[in-house]
Amino acid sequence: MHHLLLALLIIGLVGMGAELLLLRHTETVWELIPLLLIGWSLVTVAWHGISRGRGSIRALQATMGLFLIAGLAGFALHYQANMEFRLETNPSLSGWTLVWAVLSGKTPPILAPGAMIQLGLLGLVYTYKHPALSLTDVEVQKQEHKMKKSKPRFWLSLAIAILSSSIASEPRAQVGRQQGLTEPNVADENALVKLPHLNPGLVKGILERRPFSNMMELHKFLSPSLDSKQLNELYTKMFLQINLNTASREEIMLIPSMGNRMVREFLEYRPYTALTQFRKEIGKYVDDKEVARLEQYVFVPINLNTASDETLSSIPGVSSQVIGALKDSRPYKDMEQFRREIAKSMSAKEAARLERYFVIN
Repeated sequence: MHHLLLALLIIGLVGMGAELLLLRHTETVWELIPLLLIGWSLVTVAWHGISRGRGSIRALQATMGLFLIAGLAGFALHYQANMEFRLETNPSLSGWTLVWAVLSGKTPPILAPGAMIQLGLLGLVYTYKHPALSLTDVEVQKQEHKMKKSKPRFWLSLAIAILSSSIASEPRAQVGRQQGLTEPNVADENALVKLPHLNPGLVKGILERRPFSNMMELHKFLSPSLDSKQLNELYTKMFLQINLNTASREEIMLIPSMGNRMVREFLEYRPYTALTQFRKEIGKYVDDKEVARLEQYVFVPINLNTASDETLSSIPGVSSQVIGALKDSRPYKDMEQFRREIAKSMSAKEAARLERYFVIN
């Protein structure tokens, strides 16, 4: 039974550590505490695996006690952070309505620190009345001699636990699925003139200046002619998707209904490797409908040398012929080669429009 409890503890520690690292739970000192405790507990478990003496058991007990304290502190910190987020998005909340919104919210999940308490209790159950606590010094020496023979099995079990908890498939990068949102770099004149607050002069300016390399460039063109309310209304209908890994805070704030706290969440999870990661991370804070709305405003850079046809076709205005041209010259060494090769099959403006979506690895 003790061996089973120890195995469960190791798997739980490695799994939680991997999850916290993937979630980038490292922004503040408070967020680092769980990772530091997990690291120290794994060192303690390794010590215990080498020497099953009283010292390692007492150290493990103390560490598990710290897990309980950290879990309770985590509840309080998560509650405070969630309350701040709820009040930012809806300042009218108060009383029990606010409490319920905080408890049922996803940002961050209130009950998440409970995993620390569970691991702490599991560790304490393992150490409770452990045989090593009642051994004499002579018996401890005999136990250590016996453990030398089983050390390889222990380390093999620990390695398997770590590997099984860390294996994950890498998702593909994509461009956000648009829900009727007009892309200013590809829309024709008829589509642009139907958009709110775009007069013929602005439409002509967009057509002459495109492709825009980013949303800030388009925003600077439109700002002298439209006020903030008009721009916000326009951006609900037309937007140039932003690069999740490089967009500035100012550029992210151009997304309609974007608040400071959500901008922080966008930035916190960089670098993004795929939109599946974006959906997972932002889905902790808002519902699926809001995630889908936000997704249409963003893209994750696509690896030009490995992207599938499906991923390339997610770029607005890309046809099967363009996909063929992009793939024909693989592998690309750098962007200069991309520009030279792609110039053989499309205009310089179209090549510049596409370039913003790519990275070469």
